Amino acid sequence: GATGSTGATGNTGSTGATGATGATGNTGSTGATGATGNTGATGGTGPTGATGSTGGTGSTGSTGATGATGSTGATGHTGGTGPTGATGSTGATGNTGATGATGGTGSTGAMGNTGPTGSTGATGATGPVGCNSANYILVSNGSSATCSVTPIYEDRTNYVVGIGTATPATTYLTGETGVGLLNIHSASQPGTGYFPIEITNASTNNAAVGIGETNTSSGYNAGEGLIFYTGTTYSPAGLFGLDLATTGIGIGVRGSGSYSNQYGVIGSIPITGTWTGYGGYFTGGLAYANGLYNVSDSTIKKNVTPIQNALSTIMRLRGITYQYNTDRMPSSKGDTRVYMGFIAQQVESVLPEAVATKNVIVGGIESKPNSPAKLEFEKLKVVDYVQVVPVLVEAMKEQQKMIDEQNKKIEDLNKLVQQLLQNQQPQQPANK
Repeated sequence: GATGSTGATGNTGSTGATGATGATGNTGSTGATGATGNTGATGGTGPTGATGSTGGTGSTGSTGATGATGSTGATGHTGGTGPTGATGSTGATGNTGATGATGGTGSTGAMGNTGPTGSTGATGATGPVGCNSANYILVSNGSSATCSVTPIYEDRTNYVVGIGTATPATTYLTGETGVGLLNIHSASQPGTGYFPIEITNASTNNAAVGIGETNTSSGYNAGEGLIFYTGTTYSPAGLFGLDLATTGIGIGVRGSGSYSNQYGVIGSIPITGTWTGYGGYFTGGLAYANGLYNVSDSTIKKNVTPIQNALSTIMRLRGITYQYNTDRMPSSKGDTRVYMGFIAQQVESVLPEAVATKNVIVGGIESKPNSPAKLEFEKLKVVDYVQVVPVLVEAMKEQQKMIDEQNKKIEDLNKLVQQLLQNQQPQQPANK
């Protein structure tokens, strides 16, 4: 019949007894000689030997050559003065000397008694009146005095001096009460190119004019420039500064504060109505340091809502490179740089909150003093690029959310692929 299956393996037998110890082996060969030890320290110095006997004296050398003669000694002291000789005979009498200077005038003698008063003379003719206008300051030509051509008037009631006005206490500024000390008024000028008042300083020291509000409790400005122009032909300024030099680095207008809680310059306009102007306008570029801040405190905001569909908004914006058309905008004449930005009309179709219509200076930037300020304005579209920043932030967050979701799907797919690959591995055949 068929062979039966192999029986189970029997248990392991117990360990046998330990064998006898073998014979001792032969002694090994002698090891190599060790390295030489370090040299010992040097012994102390021995005692000094006894001094030898003195040698004999050598023979005397030959006499040297005679030295050069020494310099002459200093002169001896002068001897004492001899005795005075006998007095000679008296010479002839000399000529008479010149007359001495006149002595000072003696003191005035005592005043004599007053004589009797003479009879009164006839009254002279009345002289011409120098100026018939009361309180005007007179101008003298050396022989007569007349009223000043440009009236210089003293208001003795209000203690105000006027130049060019006979009513110096009365203001010419709308809305003001009056003048307290000095009123300078120009009603006419000889022609263009004349300053009613000119103050210059030709020295290298000090400013030409100093104006100060020295009362530490006063809240008024040290100086104010006021204009009342209502036309549209010109664009005069309350204050105009111009650097006339053609070399060096000058500043037309500068503002500064004395400590860090102050403001160097403040510009503002009302923002009601059409609001086509600006609190500040610059051409030629704007540079700043230490930050450009937009007021963003939560306490000044209301109706706060998150920005929606930011990514789709950004995807519809079109960034471009461009140069200024200086024929269309003469104020940028000479600017050949290439800029990057947007077209305002295209941004307005996507993000109207970032676009406005403003008066833009396209020409007529003044560059000489004492001339009418005639600027050329045109209403153009402008873009507030800062408004695009929060949209970009939210668009990046939306995009990152999409990336995270896609990464999660990819990770899940990778796990599924690995699982399928493990399930498809071939089965091991059974042992025969």
